[in-house]
Amino acid sequence: MRLRKPAALVICLSVLFCATACAQDRTVWKHDKGTFEKVGDRKWVEKIGGVTHELDEKYQNDKTIGLHDKTRNMFFDLTATQCFFRQDKGQPKKLYTGKWVAAADIKPDPKDPKTPDTMSAFTEKFSMKSADLNLYNKGVALSPDGAYIAMTTGDVFNPQVSVIEIATKKAVKTWKVPLLVSPLIWAEDGASLAGIILGEAKQDGRKSRIVVWDTKTWEEKTSLEVEGYPGMLVLSADGKVLAYANSEKEKAGFILHVWDVASKKELFSKSMADVTPSIGMDAAGKTVAANSEKAGQIALYDAATGKLKKTFPGRSHFSLSSDANTVVMWEPTDKGFQMSVWDLHAAPRLARGILADKWKGDGVEFIDQDRHIVVGGGLGQGDEVRVYELKTGKQVYSFPPAKAKMLGRRGLIMRSTPDSGLLMTYGSDMVVRLWTTPFGKKEEPKPEK
Repeated sequence: MRLRKPAALVICLSVLFCATACAQDRTVWKHDKGTFEKVGDRKWVEKIGGVTHELDEKYQNDKTIGLHDKTRNMFFDLTATQCFFRQDKGQPKKLYTGKWVAAADIKPDPKDPKTPDTMSAFTEKFSMKSADLNLYNKGVALSPDGAYIAMTTGDVFNPQVSVIEIATKKAVKTWKVPLLVSPLIWAEDGASLAGIILGEAKQDGRKSRIVVWDTKTWEEKTSLEVEGYPGMLVLSADGKVLAYANSEKEKAGFILHVWDVASKKELFSKSMADVTPSIGMDAAGKTVAANSEKAGQIALYDAATGKLKKTFPGRSHFSLSSDANTVVMWEPTDKGFQMSVWDLHAAPRLARGILADKWKGDGVEFIDQDRHIVVGGGLGQGDEVRVYELKTGKQVYSFPPAKAKMLGRRGLIMRSTPDSGLLMTYGSDMVVRLWTTPFGKKEEPKPEK
C-alpha cells in the first residue's frame, strides 16, 4: 500500500509535466503561408510572406487560443489543426490548416537574393519636364496606344491641359483651364479622357467640375458640377462609368459617388468612414471598391445598384485589380513598406504579405494582366521603382525612375498601357518619363530570307 502513493504521485507529476509541456509547446502555430508566434505576455504576431502583424491574446483553453488583430479588426481561433477567423461578431470562417510546432523548428525566412541589375529590362523611351505647378499631383495620363501623354502645362497664372505627341514632343491639342486638372485618367479604350477641376473655396465661388473629353474631337462629352472638393477619380475601361470621392461642407468625411457618364445620372453614393480613403473600379465598370461606411473595412459595391457585394478588413491605401479579384493594401511602417495581398475570388482572404524592408514605396499599380504590381519609390535612400510578381510576392525588377536627386520622387505615380508594354512614371522631380518594359506583346521574329 505504501508503494501506491509514490506511484500515484509520479503519475500525477507526469501528467502535470506533460500538460505544462503541452501548454509551453503552444507558442508557434505553423501553416502553409506563415506562422502565428507568441512573443510576450498575451502578445502574438502573425508572420506571413515577410509581413508581421501584431496580435493580442484574448483567451486560452485546452483546445483553442483566441487572438485579436486591432489594426485589421480580425479575430483568430487557433486549434490543433485549424485556424478560423472572423470580423467583429461575424461567423467564423476557416482560414488555414496547420499545427503546433516547436519554436526551435521554425527557421527564419531566407532573405531574397539581391535583385540583379535589370536596367536593361526597362529602357527610357521619352522624358519631358512638366509645368512647375504639377508638383505632387496626378494630372498626367498616358494614352492606351502609348502615342500621347496628357498633362497640365503653362504656369500658375495661365494653366492649360496639353496633349503631347510622344514621337515629336509637340502639343497636338491645348486648352485653357481655370486650375490644374488632377487626376487625369485616359480610358482604356482610348475614347475618353477624364479629370477633376477643383472649385473655389470662397462663397458663391466656382464649383468643382469633373470633365470627360472625347479624344477624337477634344470636345467635352460630359461635365458634372459637384459639391465639395473631389480628390479621387476612377473610370471604367470603356469610359461609361466613373466614380469619385469628395469632401462636402454639410457632411463629415468623404462621400463616394458613382455616375453613368452618358446620362449624367448618379447611380449611387456612400459615406466613407476613413480620413484618407481610397477608391477603385474594375475594367468592366461593374464593381467599385472603397473604404466603407464602417471604419476599418473595405467594401465592394455593385456599380449599377450600389448593392454591397462583400467587405474585408482594411484601412490603408489600396489598389484594385482590373478583374476585381485582388486588392493590394499598403502602408509605410517602422519595419518597412508593407503590402497585403487579398484574394477576393470567393470569401476574401489574406493571400500573402510583401515586406519591402526600409524602402519608401508610395503607390501600387497592377500591370501585366494583374500578374505583377509596380511600386513607386519615395523620397530618400532606396528611391526606385520596384516590380513584384503577385503570385509569389518576389521582387523581380527594379530601376531608377529619374536621374535628378533634388526632390526625389515623392508622390511618384505609374501608369501603363493596357498590354503593359510601356510604363509612365512621374513624380516630384516633375519629369514625365516613358519606359519600355519586359511585359506586353513581343514582336515576332522576322523569318530569315
